[in-house]
Amino acid sequence: MFRALKDDIIRNYRMGNMVTRLVFVNVAVFVVFVLARVIFQGFQLQSYNGFWHFFALSSDWKHLLTHPWVFFTANFLHLGFFHLLFNMIGLYIFGSIVGDLIGDRHVLPIYVLGGVVAGILFFFSAMLLPYGENHLVYALGASGGVMAIAAAAAMIAPDYEIRLLLLGRVKLKYIVAVLALLDIASLGRDMNTGGHIGHVGGFLFGFLYIYSIRNGQDLGVPFNKAIDSIKYFLSPSKRKENLRKSYKQGAQRSQSASHLTVVKTAHSKKKKKSSIVEVEDMDKQTFQEHLDAILDKIRATGYDSLTKEEKEFLFKASNR
Repeated sequence: MFRALKDDIIRNYRMGNMVTRLVFVNVAVFVVFVLARVIFQGFQLQSYNGFWHFFALSSDWKHLLTHPWVFFTANFLHLGFFHLLFNMIGLYIFGSIVGDLIGDRHVLPIYVLGGVVAGILFFFSAMLLPYGENHLVYALGASGGVMAIAAAAAMIAPDYEIRLLLLGRVKLKYIVAVLALLDIASLGRDMNTGGHIGHVGGFLFGFLYIYSIRNGQDLGVPFNKAIDSIKYFLSPSKRKENLRKSYKQGAQRSQSASHLTVVKTAHSKKKKKSSIVEVEDMDKQTFQEHLDAILDKIRATGYDSLTKEEKEFLFKASNR
């Protein structure tokens, strides 16, 4: 039974999109820390706090200097079930909108970089504002990344409607605006002040990310290239496959150069395709103009108002 369950999880992880994978990773990390807490308590060890502090953000600059990875690991760390549950619901709802409309490749950089920006604002706020016991506080959770994705979704499709329990269909821009206002209103209370400041930081990054895309600068490109480089380095099979492809291409080029064949072809009329679908043939400026026009249309009249060709363009653009 456990083997079948493991196989199902692995299959769903591999076949799922980036939102699904992020949810799987967050849940897996949560399970690991629950088991670690049971082990520490069972053996009556007193260092469980030190264990999760190793992966969490801290207001202590010495901790951040010696643990630089916490800006990334803290985004996947949850110690409470409901903390995890609410973050994963938000990640799934807003992340699915972002992935469907501008492409799956944007979800991970918005989530991770939004969390990093949230962590940086948390640290500076903890240094400047007197909160926390002995001015030492820790921060963890996916909230900063989720708020970044929520802000990105609101910029892409503000009039996208989500069905909420007891409220019915509510436009996305109102949902995200309420979330942002709640964080801002909570800044005046002495209750998770650093967390709310981090949420605002993630929120602002989500807006900045979509704004940069509309101006032809994709902030996620360097991040995705770094991730691809890490995957390539950790996968010997991919390196061997690329070497074989390079060898075959070189052999084909040398063979074609040594055999010149002249073939007469009749001029035939080809069916002209719609220019909006030919994403691969567009230059960067034309592609961005088409994408901006479609995103503006989604923002004004919703995703359902798109034509078949425009939806196909979005689908191809997400894989470009």
